[in-house]
Amino acid sequence: MNTDDFMAYLGDFPAGYVQYGHATEFCNVWADFYNLTESDLFTAAIYYNFNEGDFPWEYSSGADSKI
Repeated sequence: MNTDDFMAYLGDFPAGYVQYGHATEFCNVWADFYNLTESDLFTAAIYYNFNEGDFPWEYSSGADSKI
């Protein structure tokens, strides 16, 4: 995954909640994760996104991409 695709993937995660009026829900989901290291929090966020159907391979700006 290219760096810009990766950044788009990560940026869409919290931005989507805020953009669609669910900032409180976002905070509630992550309230119990405050004690994780940055690395573990990052891993948890990726797994959360994946389980919600937000797949990293959909963030490709390659020639055959829908982006």
